[in-house]
Amino acid sequence: MFITSPAIPSGSSPVHQRIRNYESPKRDPNLVLGQEHLPQLKSVLATALVAHSSRLEAEKTIENVQKKNGFYTLLFSVIFDTSLEYNVRYLASIILKNGVNQYWRIDTAYELSQHEKAVIKERVMDAINLEELPILTQLALVIAKIGRFDFPDKWSDLIPKIMNIIGTGSEDHRRRAILILSLLVTELSTKELSKAQFHNFSVQLIPLGTQLWNHYYKLAQEQLVQVNMPVNQTPLVITTIHVGRIMRRLICGVKSMDANKDDINTFMSSVLSMLSTLVDFRNQCVTRRIHTSELLDKVLQSLMKIPTRIHNQYPLLSPLPHYVPYVQFCLQLLTFSQHQPHKLLFRCLTFLQRVVEGSKSSFGSSNNLISTEMILSLRNSVFDLNTCTILIKCLLSRYMIMSDDDLSMWNDEPETFVKDQELDSNDSIKCAAENLFVAILENYQESCAPFVTSYTKQILDDTFGSFEHEKLLAREACYNAIGWGYYSLYENINFPNWYFTMLNKEIQIKDPRYRLVRRRACWLLGKWVEKITSGEMKQCVYWNILELLSENDLVLKLSALLTLKPILEYDLEFNLEEFEKFLDPIMTQTVKMLLVVQQEETKLTILSLLTVIMEKIGEKVIPYITSLMDYLPPIWNQSQDDALLKNAIIVNMSKLVMVLKSDCTQIHNFLVPLVQHACDVDQADNLYLLEEGLDLWQELLQNSPLMTVDVLGLFKNIVKMIKTEDWENIMMVMKIIDSYTLLGKDQFLNVFQKELCEIFMATLGNLKDHGTILCVNVIETLLVLFPTACSQCFASPLDKIFISVLKGQESNFVRSNYICLLARILLASRPIFDGYIARASALTGTNAVHGYVDVWINMVDQVVSALKRKIGALSLLCLYPTDDIGLNQRFPEVVDLAVRILYEVEEVNQEIAKRIDYDEDEQGQQEQEEAIDESHEYGRKRMLLKNDSAVHINVYQFLQNKFAEMQQVMGAQQFQALLNTVKPEVMRQLQDYKK
Repeated sequence: MFITSPAIPSGSSPVHQRIRNYESPKRDPNLVLGQEHLPQLKSVLATALVAHSSRLEAEKTIENVQKKNGFYTLLFSVIFDTSLEYNVRYLASIILKNGVNQYWRIDTAYELSQHEKAVIKERVMDAINLEELPILTQLALVIAKIGRFDFPDKWSDLIPKIMNIIGTGSEDHRRRAILILSLLVTELSTKELSKAQFHNFSVQLIPLGTQLWNHYYKLAQEQLVQVNMPVNQTPLVITTIHVGRIMRRLICGVKSMDANKDDINTFMSSVLSMLSTLVDFRNQCVTRRIHTSELLDKVLQSLMKIPTRIHNQYPLLSPLPHYVPYVQFCLQLLTFSQHQPHKLLFRCLTFLQRVVEGSKSSFGSSNNLISTEMILSLRNSVFDLNTCTILIKCLLSRYMIMSDDDLSMWNDEPETFVKDQELDSNDSIKCAAENLFVAILENYQESCAPFVTSYTKQILDDTFGSFEHEKLLAREACYNAIGWGYYSLYENINFPNWYFTMLNKEIQIKDPRYRLVRRRACWLLGKWVEKITSGEMKQCVYWNILELLSENDLVLKLSALLTLKPILEYDLEFNLEEFEKFLDPIMTQTVKMLLVVQQEETKLTILSLLTVIMEKIGEKVIPYITSLMDYLPPIWNQSQDDALLKNAIIVNMSKLVMVLKSDCTQIHNFLVPLVQHACDVDQADNLYLLEEGLDLWQELLQNSPLMTVDVLGLFKNIVKMIKTEDWENIMMVMKIIDSYTLLGKDQFLNVFQKELCEIFMATLGNLKDHGTILCVNVIETLLVLFPTACSQCFASPLDKIFISVLKGQESNFVRSNYICLLARILLASRPIFDGYIARASALTGTNAVHGYVDVWINMVDQVVSALKRKIGALSLLCLYPTDDIGLNQRFPEVVDLAVRILYEVEEVNQEIAKRIDYDEDEQGQQEQEEAIDESHEYGRKRMLLKNDSAVHINVYQFLQNKFAEMQQVMGAQQFQALLNTVKPEVMRQLQDYKK
């Protein structure tokens, strides 16, 4: 009997999704299902389809029995039992497909037994006898999935079996086998096989595929050109589509077309012939107002997909002879045919774009199939100037023009209209036409750019001042073309002159009928932003944008905002004074739009503009912060799962914090929860918000004047991040910890001392060099603030650092920074340092103090900072006087190092001045005399450096005091003997420095 389980929660997903997502443990070979369990299996499957609580228990039972060997074999007895309800059989086929997809591979939680795999392979081929297409399709997918894993090594007879059915079976069996073959080829073409393996497979099958195509396409064509095609012929047509799909994928799979050149040319020619025949028939039906079938449209779309996909796979093969007729077909279709299917037109436009782009990129190719002569032949014979001009005229008059549907959307769904028009919907005919237009201009710029300039000028002159709808549409299309072709037309159009004489005036026309042209003229400004350079022109453009923002038409408002963004963003010579008088109305309208619009993408666009404005105007945004804070929190609360919108709000808040500086405490009520959510690893959208959330968090800490309880509590999120051991954002995390240290000082240390110690232990030795250095910087900040206390409370990570230094476990770059930390401990307290020495000596079995001195002497040149070299030299002098023979033997090198530092004192002072900015600040002298403002992290870092006792130690005086102490402890004679071991040159340098 089946093992039943308790009911699972009522919120479970549908059964097929639950089975697809289920991961179970290793199969138990002792649990075997046989025919005696078939009645229970049928019952459970039937129950799983019932819409009440018993279904949940049935679903759980199905999950459990998948752990038993023989389960998938038993499913076949259900699938092929025609006496059962269809839905039960269909569910069984879905479970079989999902199970094979999950558990056939060897790297899953468990694997099907080899015996069961063999039975499945044998039984699944019986799918050829199924009449129900949905169940047949599921089993065909099973065959395809198994083929993906086992063909050809473990299922070598799969293709021969399928081809045998196609060759000898009945017509029904043949069509089912072709469906299986189509799905199998699709799977194999997406498998990460070696190209050689799929190439060999394709080369062998293309001749057979060509035979199938030649048989079916003529029969299908005969049926499709009938006004009332018999319904029973639909399977024939569908089979033809499958054969075409098989051939397309096989041709895309060959490395070179040489091996199957004749078959491929025959196939490509027949596809084109069928396309032409069916298009002609459809045109006749349209002329006679006879309704055509959706199946005909589907066939046309599928056929045009063949050359398009093959060209995508092999763009450098575009000059080959069989592509030229397709180009001519597409040109003919686009130019003269009427009312063709949307996808057919889209694919024709896309195909021409790819060929135009490929014809130029083929120059200089090393592909031996291509010669320069062939490429030039294509360019001259197909895309000559006459053809290009005809195509450009066609694009502007038919495909780049605004349709009636567009105008209806403008009125009924303005936000959707703007999204489709402004944000370029990639699946629209209009977008495909624009892409083709741009490709022609870029690849045939020398000949086509002058034509486009003159042609659009003629249309604009002919339609100027007219309010006729057709002329307005033509005018809008010309502006559209000039906007998209700005790169190629850059030298052909005197844009500033054109703006003042035409565009500026047209944007000011208030007549509602002229809204099409006004919107497109405004859009055009955003495309030609590089030509908007003079102050006069910029101010006129700002006025144009304000005029559209003052309209009641939402499309005009949004178009104006979308234009303003590139105008501000790409203005490298932005003048705030010129923009300031427009700031208030623009900010007021922009902020209000956040409340007006409904779609998330529109809000995202407005927030993106606000980010740019804030970057440009800086503190001038402060008067509008109250308004922003009225709108941003509600938008955040309504955004729910929209991570992009939340990100945009976080970025805007970062800009506001930078502007407000210490006054950011005014918006802490919103800021702190925002950071809490964005940087909480337990939140579902954390992955999408974390990076921007960390940036905001750091801005909050850097600009906050004091530590609050709420801001302090945010640090728990850092603790959780470190525990995940995901180091992707560790550098920003370390910067945030450093900011907490500077802002919170003892308040922060008292609360999170233990957690900080754990963080250092988790990160030191586990990060890349730059991440480790940031961690070292945090510890150094703590040692400067609390030298004695932190030397004791962070003993574990500092011990780890000491041992790493002695054993050479890190790179020289890291070790050179590690020894600077140890130097600060020694400067702070010799007894505490002696404790480190004792522990390190015990753990390494070496004399740690000798090792410490040796590392400093050997690595001092790798310490980049002159100030840190000074601290290191001072720390070494702190080891004296001593009775340690080894240290006394190293005394000459220590004195040598100290004297070197004496002569670096100017470099040390320059480094300190640079870090405090005394030498660069215009008010530097006054800053030195007045108290440093610690309301910003910049001031806190300056104060930290100013209060660093090591900074103010006079090295020469320290050295003289140390000599005096040593002489007193050791006696004059013994000290002089030790001093005599120092190099004479070093002693002369010391005497010269004194002078």
